[in-house]
Amino acid sequence: YAIENESEHPIAKAIVRAAKDKKVQLQKGKDITAIPGKGLVGIVQQSTVEIVSPGYIKELKIPFDISAYEALANQGNTVVFVLKDKKLMGYIALNDMIRETSKEAIESLKEMGIDSYMLTGDNQKVANEVAKKLGIKHVFAEVLPDQKSDKIESLTKEGRLVAMTGDGINDAPALAKAHLGIAIGAGTDVAIETADVILVKSNPMDVVNIIKLSKSTYKKMIQNLIWATGYNI
Repeated sequence: YAIENESEHPIAKAIVRAAKDKKVQLQKGKDITAIPGKGLVGIVQQSTVEIVSPGYIKELKIPFDISAYEALANQGNTVVFVLKDKKLMGYIALNDMIRETSKEAIESLKEMGIDSYMLTGDNQKVANEVAKKLGIKHVFAEVLPDQKSDKIESLTKEGRLVAMTGDGINDAPALAKAHLGIAIGAGTDVAIETADVILVKSNPMDVVNIIKLSKSTYKKMIQNLIWATGYNI
């Protein structure tokens, strides 16, 4: 709770909310830093506390109950591990709450001839589970923060026009690389600063609305040009 309280990451917010619900007393954390794409580390009561990904645990070769982890992961959970002075204390399973408007937005984009891709740092099983619920066929999972912009670049090199929607610090380079960067209004300042469009209400349907509005505006521009040309002739 002390470590995650200093972070804006969605996983951190979920853990903080759960700690408040359980009336856990907030202790003071210090020297809190991010481990890029892997988690957070800080000092709490002279102990080094880390909240990290399964990949990081495997890198450190710390043993854990793989079958229990896989059972949670197969249910579409994101699992993070808690270490205290490099000793495994336990793990937390988090489940994505899919907005009701998300599926509607994906379907509307599909009707407009727009393909949707999921770009996430979550493990493949979690990503596939969420993508299945939303009707998304293209999934880039287990993508590290510095790889997100590379994925956007690879799509643009295929000749695609790419709009990227994101809300985190890790999304900023990808938002800048896309033809159109769309930031969630409730996201981090750096993502908002980088984007071309900010969704104030954080509603996925607004992605559909801005595309419709843009098409209508462009159509009106063409109409005005035709009327102006006819008038001048």
